[in-house]
Amino acid sequence: MSERAESYVQLSRVMWLGLGTWRAAAVEGLELKPGHSILDLATAFAELPLEMVRREPQIQVVGLDPSRQKLAIAENEIERAGAEGLIQLVPGNAERLPFASESFDGVSMAFGMHGVSDQGQALREMHRVLRPGGRLVLVEMSGLGRCRPFEGLVTLMKSAGLEVVQTRPLSFGVGGLSVAQKRWGEF
Repeated sequence: MSERAESYVQLSRVMWLGLGTWRAAAVEGLELKPGHSILDLATAFAELPLEMVRREPQIQVVGLDPSRQKLAIAENEIERAGAEGLIQLVPGNAERLPFASESFDGVSMAFGMHGVSDQGQALREMHRVLRPGGRLVLVEMSGLGRCRPFEGLVTLMKSAGLEVVQTRPLSFGVGGLSVAQKRWGEF
């Protein structure tokens, strides 16, 4: 990895240091089981997929990100962790997922919704690729001083056909976790 890329990864880690519990909360929200197939959107440096395979090594994770530069750095991080073969990286964006319907047992996105221009479309796509009973986990910054930072996101998730099962603040309200599930019998 280049010195510049290494600096970028280190800066990212420092920026999210105060939200250190977000990875654990996200992985717990997915309720991983051996054989699960998980899609991580806005995967960046593959921090969340790496945590997933550390917790449950008998899963397959696809990390999708629009930045080929970040995917190149993620590839190095995956190799460094010895997780080749467990995590596949794919370029793309959340509004047009290049996967068949009902392909994944879980979908995650950490700190990526702010970069999505049509959040409703992205959530409909997440719903489409989830298998019935599959879980969606979103981790986002909430912004200080906002009483109900996830109200808009919860409304969008419900509009996309998802059943919201949990929302909770992380790091004293600086960030938050939203967990939803695709209902059985929906396509």
